[in-house]
Amino acid sequence: MESKVAVQPTSLAIRPRLYGVKGWLALFLFGLVFVSPIAAAWRLSSTFKNSEVEFPSIAGLTAWATYKSLSWVVLFAIVVWQYWVAIGLQYRFTPSSVLRAKVWLIASPPLVFLIDAMLMKALLNVDFQMASFLGLARSMVTPLIWYLYLERSERVRNTYLSGLNPSWSGPTFRLGG
Repeated sequence: MESKVAVQPTSLAIRPRLYGVKGWLALFLFGLVFVSPIAAAWRLSSTFKNSEVEFPSIAGLTAWATYKSLSWVVLFAIVVWQYWVAIGLQYRFTPSSVLRAKVWLIASPPLVFLIDAMLMKALLNVDFQMASFLGLARSMVTPLIWYLYLERSERVRNTYLSGLNPSWSGPTFRLGG
């Protein structure tokens, strides 16, 4: 007499597919929309205040006032770009949204660095020291980590790069030939 026992595939349990703006992806968007702009504005304001304490004579210079104003404009432009990336990730589940985020992550720190260097040279006749490049390297660590997350995340792949989403109609960009 054989007994038939139903075998339950407990070791092969299927995990629900990660999908949507949740988890680490939601944390990334929260950082883009709230944390990063506030932190950047605080750092910029702090840098200006510390510079004026260390070098009191620059506070009255027209060039210094112009440099500060243009630095705020650059920060505003970066934050607008950042919000555009965040809105794309939140509402457009297409590969182009991820591509925009990756471009922002890799391009924005060196772009800010170069613009700041040009403004300092043009307005204040200050050359960047080699130590400034160390600051650029440090500013690339967090974007690189998030870039790798966007590159390797199962949630990102399922949400933006697969056919799970009814509004997804295929890639909107091509890499290579």
